[in-house]
Amino acid sequence: MTTATPNTISPLRQRMINDMVSRGLVPQTQKGHVRACKRFAAYLKRSPELATAEDVRLFQLHLIESGLTIQNRNRTMAGVRFQNGGVEALDDKPSKPSRVWNRIPDDIRAALVAMALDEPELSPRELAARFTDTQKYFVSEASVYRLLKAHEYRPTRSLCESVARGASERCLVVPDL
Repeated sequence: MTTATPNTISPLRQRMINDMVSRGLVPQTQKGHVRACKRFAAYLKRSPELATAEDVRLFQLHLIESGLTIQNRNRTMAGVRFQNGGVEALDDKPSKPSRVWNRIPDDIRAALVAMALDEPELSPRELAARFTDTQKYFVSEASVYRLLKAHEYRPTRSLCESVARGASERCLVVPDL
């Protein structure tokens, strides 16, 4: 006759269960998360509490190689994320880039503003063209306009004056017939 020994729960599993209960996860979801952590621990051959980010990445690759469907992989990884990060790990994270890909660097901005102050007669279009030609860094007319507007710098010449000036300069160049 064998005597039944009480099942002991590790502190990690108990904390995970408490977190899931406090979050209001249904029992089926709780079982799935615990199953995922068991699978992760079996893969690691040690406690998941000691897992590193590289261990998690390798486990994901293992799941792919084992032929699990994307749905089952996502479900398993949700359990692993919950175990590693608690309730906060399952929250949606806002997608925000670490930097804006098309932002004009500060040194270029400073050079552009300096050129605008040195040559106040240039319109944003002319300034963009001159800057691109001299500095070998392309900036659009709209970017120049926004940058100057942000620095509260107003070009002295309006767009109409720029067009009229350009037209009069073209008229001065008359080919000999």
